[in-house]
Amino acid sequence: MTVSFPLLRLPAVALREVLLNFGTMDLLEFSFTSTRVRDCVFRSARLRVIEHNVEFLKEYPHIVTVFKNDDGLHEHKLEWEFVGGQLAGKSHQEERRIGCHRFEKCHKNGNIIQCHFHNPEFGASVVFNHISKIFQGPVNLFLDLSHIRNLYSILLNQNISECQKLEVYEGYNNEQNDEDLYGILDMVNIGKELKAYVTNQDEIDFDQICHLESLTLENANWMTLPDLISLNCRYGNFINHKFGPFDVNSFAENWYNSTNRTLAKMQLGWDVDTELDLKKSKLEWKKWDPKIRSRCFYDPSEPYHSNRIDCSEGYDITRSDGLTATILVRDGFECYALFLVWHDPYPEKTRLNQLRERMAEEFKKFENVFESHRGNEKYVTVGKFVKSWIESKEIAHLSFEEWKYALDYITEDTCHLYNRIVKNVNDIQKEIKLWESVDNTNNCIL
Repeated sequence: MTVSFPLLRLPAVALREVLLNFGTMDLLEFSFTSTRVRDCVFRSARLRVIEHNVEFLKEYPHIVTVFKNDDGLHEHKLEWEFVGGQLAGKSHQEERRIGCHRFEKCHKNGNIIQCHFHNPEFGASVVFNHISKIFQGPVNLFLDLSHIRNLYSILLNQNISECQKLEVYEGYNNEQNDEDLYGILDMVNIGKELKAYVTNQDEIDFDQICHLESLTLENANWMTLPDLISLNCRYGNFINHKFGPFDVNSFAENWYNSTNRTLAKMQLGWDVDTELDLKKSKLEWKKWDPKIRSRCFYDPSEPYHSNRIDCSEGYDITRSDGLTATILVRDGFECYALFLVWHDPYPEKTRLNQLRERMAEEFKKFENVFESHRGNEKYVTVGKFVKSWIESKEIAHLSFEEWKYALDYITEDTCHLYNRIVKNVNDIQKEIKLWESVDNTNNCIL
């Protein structure tokens, strides 16, 4: 005989303890029961949301919510993916209800729900309203204009349009895109970062972007020198623009005579045939002195394989407050002019300490997983690999045969966790070697 249990009648503390034992997907499924349950989940299950990624990049929307686990080391994701006719081959399809909206064709696989809906853009808006209500956190919005049918209906949703980061892509079918960046920004409130790879806008309301921490524009031909000087961003990147050597020198002079301590990097697309003549500058530019700064500038806005900028050929100025800036032109795959501010004159030392701390965190993850499986005798095979990695501080990928052997005794999620840790450690080790070479070079020169 089945007996109902009045879960929602439990005291708040007891209810919270119960919900803390729910998995993330279980909480989401539970919240579909009713509005009251949804609000209860929001009040009681305070999960640590790192970010929501709301993506309209392909034909169908994709929502990814990233959580930080209680141990502070691990992360996990909850995904809702809209699909076309791919669900036809899925044997187990279920219905989800959100308010008065029915999502009839849904298939759950782990922490991923795939869903076929007649209007996926509207469906994504409904789903994200629900998810953001119970799991509150910052929003990153990604738009490919060539795939979006009704952009403004999306942006009317404040849960989506209030975002910390916005990335806009023009896509391959730009001739049919009536939307311009001016109109998009008029409906979106961005907190920190804008990347706009759009060419069909003539102008942007400067007040909408001047406060952003990071700003990338493919088309900045509308910008003037006063606009450039007035920016308060930390990272700026303007690919197409009308600035020349005079403007770059004026920008540097303005920084030199200011007290601005925000700017770290300004990057301007540059014509390889245009000379940046510093002799016409009012400032006394000097060649690199290893006693003042390092050879390589650290750019945390870039991935590890491109976050070091060799400034040995750059020219420096030092302000009265001791802050040094470097100017140089880099001609590689793309040519661009750089103005770099050295908030840390020897970033390799700081970065190496950060990387070693991250390495220790990754090995801690290994230790935690190894300890959790210690009672399983058949887990010893995998455990030996883990233990050897921890002791040697070196990690290598397990072969397919080794994983195949181990899969009979450990969960698939654990295997995915191992592979993520292996990738993280290998990336950290590669970056450590690169920064160690910078450190050694500086020591030899000094």
